[in-house]
Amino acid sequence: GLNTLQDFTNFSPGLTFSVANDRIGMRGINRNTNNFGIRSGVSNYVDGVYYPSSIIATASRRAIMVDRTEVVRGPQGTLYGRDSIGGALNLISKRPTDEFSGELYLGIGTFDTRTVDLSVSGPITDWLRYRVVGSRDYQGEGFLNNAAGGDTEGLRTNGYNYEVQFEGDIGDSLSWFARWGHIQWVKNGAPGARTAAGDQQPYDTRLFNVGGSSLSPGAGYGYNAPSYTQIGSFIGNPAIDDPFTFNADFTSFAKLEGANDAALEVIWEGPGVDVKYVGGYGYYNYLLSTDTDNTPVNSFQARVYPFTPAGTLTTIRPGRHSDYTEQRAWFSNEINVLSTYDGPFQFIAGLYQYQENFGQPVYVLYDNPQPGASVTRVNVNPATGAVTGISAGQPVPTYQGLTIGSLTDNNGIANSYGVFTQVDYTFNDQWKWTGGLRYSADYSYITERGRVTCYYTNTC
Repeated sequence: GLNTLQDFTNFSPGLTFSVANDRIGMRGINRNTNNFGIRSGVSNYVDGVYYPSSIIATASRRAIMVDRTEVVRGPQGTLYGRDSIGGALNLISKRPTDEFSGELYLGIGTFDTRTVDLSVSGPITDWLRYRVVGSRDYQGEGFLNNAAGGDTEGLRTNGYNYEVQFEGDIGDSLSWFARWGHIQWVKNGAPGARTAAGDQQPYDTRLFNVGGSSLSPGAGYGYNAPSYTQIGSFIGNPAIDDPFTFNADFTSFAKLEGANDAALEVIWEGPGVDVKYVGGYGYYNYLLSTDTDNTPVNSFQARVYPFTPAGTLTTIRPGRHSDYTEQRAWFSNEINVLSTYDGPFQFIAGLYQYQENFGQPVYVLYDNPQPGASVTRVNVNPATGAVTGISAGQPVPTYQGLTIGSLTDNNGIANSYGVFTQVDYTFNDQWKWTGGLRYSADYSYITERGRVTCYYTNTC
């Protein structure tokens, strides 16, 4: 069967999914950045509720929770609104059953893999039903080995999710459905963390990489420098001979915690028309912590100009990692009126509201304390690039006890409103005419800030 989003890409023409960075594409339309200020071209829906991220909408849901997945090729702006120029994915959850039922799936595999999926469903009264689902997913070993002696990486995971549903009827014309779920996991692999051993090339042994970032010297330089220290004893890049082995002093990981989502659906069945309300809420906190120097070198010595006199060796600690964080919360409300009478002319009309709040801080951190007790702060106008102030003797910036190499942060709030209608007219079994109209208003307020700290060079 089709159990993962990656499976659907094999059977749905034009649908693509990048496991490494969790990006969905359709008909060649995709996003090429994770910046929240850039909208996606493919919408994610679960039970008709819009999700701004596929991390909890599709990529983290177990097959036992999903009844079916609708892949709607775009453009679909009339009914699906924002971010659907390429198309939309709508996951429909399995619903509570009228009779008691249960499902249990156990899995065991290589790399110390174990999975458990369990669901129980049935009636509480003649008008109220329930469904409870729980999943546990664990893989204790990865397929990538660390020559420095660290933990294996690549597909290691330790996570769980569960979901509670209620469904009921009030009289003959009113029905409702409510769902709440929680997802949490830690992965040494996708989405985001290490999925390959890296380039199969010798380390760059130049002091500063040509055309590269000036945040620190090239970490590989330590192998040809005097007085260097490292984790482990392997010198060089092991991926040259073994594409499944890397050499680093940091274990990269991705963590999803506090991910909760909820949906409410209420339907009133009237004479010839249905009135449907769909509301939803979601929140998640995602942390991706990755190695940025990709070597086991702790320190080495080199002559750095113009900060040290000629002939003086400076101890350089190149170990760095980045902490990329996504903090997102959103809610939406939608009311639809749908025709249900018999006849060639059918219609749907609706009102829509959506709000999203987010923060996206990205830190590059040095793993070892840097020399010096103070730094000189230079303030720059982001619009003109002009220096607006210089302050000497400032404390070294830190985050969670580690020295900051760079920091960027996006914070924002987005509000969207929509009014839409779509009509169909069926001429015969072969011909049908469809027309739609939508008015949308999107308001976004985003602030961005950035900071770069130079320790061994003045060319930030």
